[in-house]
Amino acid sequence: MSTNYRVLVRNDSQQCISLLKKKRDEGENGGDFGGELLEEHKDPFFDEFQLVVPETARRAEADLSGFTVPCHLSPEISAVDMEIRWFKEMDCVCLYKNRHMIEGKSYKGNVRQFTDVLEKGDVSLSLTRFRESDVGDYVCQQINRTWNEEERLEMEDSTLMAEKLLTVRDTQIKDLEKSKETALEDKDRLLHNSNDKLQQTTTKAEEKQREIEEKNKLMSEKETLLENTVKELETSKHQLETLKNELQQVKLEPDEPASRKAYYKHSWRRTNK
Repeated sequence: MSTNYRVLVRNDSQQCISLLKKKRDEGENGGDFGGELLEEHKDPFFDEFQLVVPETARRAEADLSGFTVPCHLSPEISAVDMEIRWFKEMDCVCLYKNRHMIEGKSYKGNVRQFTDVLEKGDVSLSLTRFRESDVGDYVCQQINRTWNEEERLEMEDSTLMAEKLLTVRDTQIKDLEKSKETALEDKDRLLHNSNDKLQQTTTKAEEKQREIEEKNKLMSEKETLLENTVKELETSKHQLETLKNELQQVKLEPDEPASRKAYYKHSWRRTNK
């Protein structure tokens, strides 16, 4: 598997443009990048020095530990007091100005300092971590002279255009973030409403469960009362049968004295009068 991309290196006056075709070959550590010099252009109006990729180092190696675009001034002159700018397409990678290095917003903590080699004219770009988004077109700009009015206006127009593009992109990003926040708030609101409905449903279910338990308890008490009543009725019935049997037994006894029978008969008649 391979990924082809380009690296464009130039200075502010277009005095040297080196177009390298890069290929990333998968390897044990994420692959490295080999470069082939395709063409070179020089500015006929200014040839004091050139900004080139070394003939002996036409490789921008990249693995999980970093990414390097070798580039130096020719002849080998000091770049300590120059202004060096590195761009990846429209993004500023880093800016070296007034002997201070400023990293771009997207490259904070990812640019290896090259101020110690500027004395030798080495302005190579080195990133401490390689990311998939690092693949693309890179531009190196060097400033070491006073521009004429036409160049200044052109640079101002380019800068203004870049700022407008960045502003538009930032606006789009903010709008997208706002849309995401709105969508997230809507989802949170729906989730909150769903939770409220679920809580209400749960509360109603618990109330119904309590009602059912109360009814079951009342039913159990009624069943217990009914069982006790049935037992009492059975006991009364049994007592009644026992009494009835006793009365029948009294009526059927043969050896009862006649005087007692007459007494019972006489007492019964008096009572009925």
